[in-house]
Amino acid sequence: ERLSKRSRPILNPRLALLGGVAPAFLEENTGSVDWSGGFLSRFCFLYGVRDRFIARADPDDAARTDLVRRLTAIKSSGVGALVGLAPEAHVRWEMWSRDIDRRAAAVRDELGGIVNRSQNIALKAGVLHAVALGEAGEVDQPWELSLEALALGIGLAEMHVKSATFIVDDLCGNTYQRQRRTTLRLLAEGPKSEAEIARCLRASARDVSVVVSSLGLEERLKPVLGADYVKRLALVDPTGAAAPSVPSMIPTMSVFSPMPPSAAPS
Repeated sequence: ERLSKRSRPILNPRLALLGGVAPAFLEENTGSVDWSGGFLSRFCFLYGVRDRFIARADPDDAARTDLVRRLTAIKSSGVGALVGLAPEAHVRWEMWSRDIDRRAAAVRDELGGIVNRSQNIALKAGVLHAVALGEAGEVDQPWELSLEALALGIGLAEMHVKSATFIVDDLCGNTYQRQRRTTLRLLAEGPKSEAEIARCLRASARDVSVVVSSLGLEERLKPVLGADYVKRLALVDPTGAAAPSVPSMIPTMSVFSPMPPSAAPS
């Protein structure tokens, strides 16, 4: 809608945003309070590495026609009232929800809210799956969330928890790791002294010394003497300042299958 001087009320508003951001941006612009304060815990994070390239499209006209038909039916008929979980889905939910509560209490503060709110993501995603699967009743037909739809929602929530845990632990919530990566990026631009690194990191000389010492022990840095006879640090292998390793975010079938949490990876 265009902005105008006249206001127009929107009944029952629902806002959904889908976006992407480079890990370096999160690393640079978020801190501990951003993750523990309750704002970012309301997002669903999916983070991984590309393991395949875009292939040539192979259109499936029948599948497209069926998708258009189902979306049109949802728009025209609406969705009935969700009255709860099916009996077998309720059992699965009770077990998984208790496991999530246990895990939320055991992680660091920045992750507690994220892990706990994954229950909301699981339910919302499960409802969307149910609608897509055609399980949701029409406007005048109450319906229950099936085990199949709930299991798909739980699978997405587990991917979110795994992604957020990596982002917080290895990118944004760990000052030491952040300083290491920033130091490597700075040195990839050219040799720098510890004082120059400290100014860029806005860190103390002691913190920089710890980072430099650890990178030196790993034989990733070497001292060099510039034309001004000032000792600086340089990368042993300038191509070695790559991004940190990322755990695989590809879910296993056990996450998506309707089985108790004890059988699924935590």
